[in-house]
Amino acid sequence: MNVYAIRAIYKFEMSRTRRTLMQSIIAPVISTALYFVVFGAAIGGRISKSRASPTAPSSFRGSSCCRF
Repeated sequence: MNVYAIRAIYKFEMSRTRRTLMQSIIAPVISTALYFVVFGAAIGGRISKSRASPTAPSSFRGSSCCRF
């Protein structure tokens, strides 16, 4: 068994994993957090405290779409 080749492949793959960590895990987490912060600040005050909008008919308030 070629131990040097296995070690070289292992080192290469581990360094590639570290390089792509930013693109595969950290970048989506940061963009999702920014999305929530920006849009939460932009429309957060416009969302009412009730479950339904005040313009919705009373038959729709508190009902579930999947309830039969």
